[in-house]
Amino acid sequence: MAIPRLYIDEKKKKKDGFVSIYCMVHIESKTIKINTNVSVLYERFDVVKGRIKGNTKEDNDNNLIIDRCLSLINEIFVRYRLQNRVLTADLLLLEYKNPSMYIDFYTFFDKKINERIRAKEIGAESGKHHRVLLNKLKEFKPALSFAEIDLKFLVSFRNFCRITKGNSVNTNQKTFAYFSCYLNIAKREEIISNNPLELLEFKRIDVHMSFLTEVELKKLVKYYDREEFQENLHKILRHFLFCCLTGIRRSDFKRLERKHLHENTLKFIPHKTRNQKAKELHIPLIEKAKKLIQDENFQSVY
Repeated sequence: MAIPRLYIDEKKKKKDGFVSIYCMVHIESKTIKINTNVSVLYERFDVVKGRIKGNTKEDNDNNLIIDRCLSLINEIFVRYRLQNRVLTADLLLLEYKNPSMYIDFYTFFDKKINERIRAKEIGAESGKHHRVLLNKLKEFKPALSFAEIDLKFLVSFRNFCRITKGNSVNTNQKTFAYFSCYLNIAKREEIISNNPLELLEFKRIDVHMSFLTEVELKKLVKYYDREEFQENLHKILRHFLFCCLTGIRRSDFKRLERKHLHENTLKFIPHKTRNQKAKELHIPLIEKAKKLIQDENFQSVY
């Protein structure tokens, strides 16, 4: 493994006698010089010891900064060696300039959520669900590096979700599916060599689905027409009935706007299939559905 050392260039000494201190490392037959952003009077730097001479607070702080730069370079080399990955000069510079993204999982996770929303790979609503996982992880462990995500950590986090948070088996399965997605992204970007979640098995319980009968639906319509509920509950029932009478998903319902109304037809592209060249849906509106729209007094549809 290449060992970084400190370097100063006397020829680049400034008029005031200060010189910049660099970390120098040889990799791929190249010499990489990384600026520590610390400057010192040339005669006050001990080249042999790699230290700034003196014991003032500023001297001590600058020496700590230099030590951190050397330590970060060594961390990168060690991590690549343990993962059996080839470290190139370009990768070394990239990782040095973005240490929090490549070492801190939460910074990476947050960044990727934002990137996926901007690229319309996921919707804002899905992004909220992914941040629930991020916040749950932070509650379990306030700081988390990629190196700490192993099978032992995953089992402990699963137990935390199940026992402390009271999550069901199916909720856990969905939570870890999100988790695995971002670990796979890190794997594709060669930040990690494997996804440890592939070693963890998850069970899923089949949920029995029941449907409203025609009789039950008619009862709900009668309750709505009688206006027996408080205003907020009456509104919830109105929204539910509109979904029943049109067959649209909740995610599509929340995105409806006035522009989607065309006389007696609802026209929109389903949100879940928007990235699959989905065709626009045309849903005829029966009289009761149109009456529900009138009751809403919308700016958007709902």
